[in-house]
Amino acid sequence: MKLTSIVPVFMALALWLGFASADEYFIVGSEGFVPGSNVDYFNTYGCGGAYIGSGAGALVAPVHLPQGATVTEFKVFFDDNSQYDMTVYLDSQKMTLCGYSSLAMVNSAGISGYGSAIDNTISSPVIDNTQKSYLIYAFTNSSSSDLKIKGALVTYTTETTEPTSSTSDPWVAIDDLGRMHYFVIGADHALWDNMGGSWYYLGGYITSNPCAVPRPDDPNHIVIAIRAGDGSLYIYDLNTVSMTGGWIGLGGSISSAPFAMDAVSYLSTSVRGDDGALWENGIPLWDPGAASWTGHGGLISGGPSAGLAEGAAEGGNFSLVEEDGLMVLRETA
Repeated sequence: MKLTSIVPVFMALALWLGFASADEYFIVGSEGFVPGSNVDYFNTYGCGGAYIGSGAGALVAPVHLPQGATVTEFKVFFDDNSQYDMTVYLDSQKMTLCGYSSLAMVNSAGISGYGSAIDNTISSPVIDNTQKSYLIYAFTNSSSSDLKIKGALVTYTTETTEPTSSTSDPWVAIDDLGRMHYFVIGADHALWDNMGGSWYYLGGYITSNPCAVPRPDDPNHIVIAIRAGDGSLYIYDLNTVSMTGGWIGLGGSISSAPFAMDAVSYLSTSVRGDDGALWENGIPLWDPGAASWTGHGGLISGGPSAGLAEGAAEGGNFSLVEEDGLMVLRETA
């Protein structure tokens, strides 16, 4: 049988929304704000929003976050049609000391009508509910409905220390320091790495076994290829020195676990497409934006697999072999 090219069904670097975000959120609407002193105020009805009705003062609202959570962003929503501004703080109060400490602060200056302001430079971001309480404090010299706080959003993360169980076969890779990394998919469908007995959460929402390989241009990086929740190809670029990294979407619609390999001058990842054919994604050194798909045709009934020099695609009468750094299908007897 002669293999012929077909029109690719893949689009490189497609946006994938299948990953579950690690961010969590706590929001306080205008109805949650009350005055910090005895002044007239409003916090509901009409178009919404809380404001001081007479005099000057502050509106406050309690914040309840999980113990040990890390605050990453503070965002406040305003309705500002006033000559005055409103300053809003995310504060903590220590139970054994007098006064308050500010974690973050925003101001309505420059906002006309509906708008928001963000502070992601958080001071003392880790929540300690054993020693502190937390609140939002909104102060203004205005006393009219022309300046309202509509609400405040606190973004935070919580630490997950280890997977409760595994839903995949493990993949073992050795980094440039000789350390073994055991990559698995947890019961949460996220990617995890066990290195030296410690678990590292790499995130994502994954529907295949992982496949890991050293990055061709940098031995301090390991690339892990997976099928994402929407059926596309994603890779995680892990810096094994800092144990940090990020996800890169390569698009596509794949029906097998990927197989990645260092093809000397580029990263080669082979998959079975949803058309049953063999496809290869190539990333030249190191430029994921230049990634491209190549169709090798055929009809395979399983995922591609390979050794250092050769491999096989299950099913049909074809084998997947390496020739000059390229993974190609050849008809077998």
